[in-house]
Amino acid sequence: PPVSPLGEESRRAMDLSSTIHVSIEPVSNSYQVEEPITLHVVLQNRASHPITILTWDSPLDPKAGILGVFYARDAQYDTVVRGDVVNFSRKLPPTRDSFVEVGSHQQTETWVKLPVMQLRTGRGYLIEARGKWKAVWNGRLGDIDKESLDSMTGGLSGQFKYCSAMLNVT
Repeated sequence: PPVSPLGEESRRAMDLSSTIHVSIEPVSNSYQVEEPITLHVVLQNRASHPITILTWDSPLDPKAGILGVFYARDAQYDTVVRGDVVNFSRKLPPTRDSFVEVGSHQQTETWVKLPVMQLRTGRGYLIEARGKWKAVWNGRLGDIDKESLDSMTGGLSGQFKYCSAMLNVT
């Protein structure tokens, strides 16, 4: 029998959460008000096989800092602070540099600069990343057929949420 959409989405999200782990660390634990925040983002593939990820709108997206993937959460008041967000359309199909291949039990890393946010002096913030993996395939990039990559189909997709260490604003 066919799998219901809700069941399929839950299965896919569970598969991705056991395969992909992302850590987010501010480059510094202390920032001045009006100072841009730089994050070190590390994605680990916990699977026993390589994976290929479409980076669009993910923590690995080179434009993640301005796309609203990351935001700050006031640790004391549990309020969300976002920087300016830019919306734009992507040209299809994705170019080869829109994909990243991560070997079995390997990792990839990037640095993300966030736009200035209205953070308050003397407060602690957690930086969070939230969104949806658009497409994650089991296998090496070179082994996935061009049609699947071009149409962004045949892979898993699912929601993500990751949290950083505390960052203090002085």
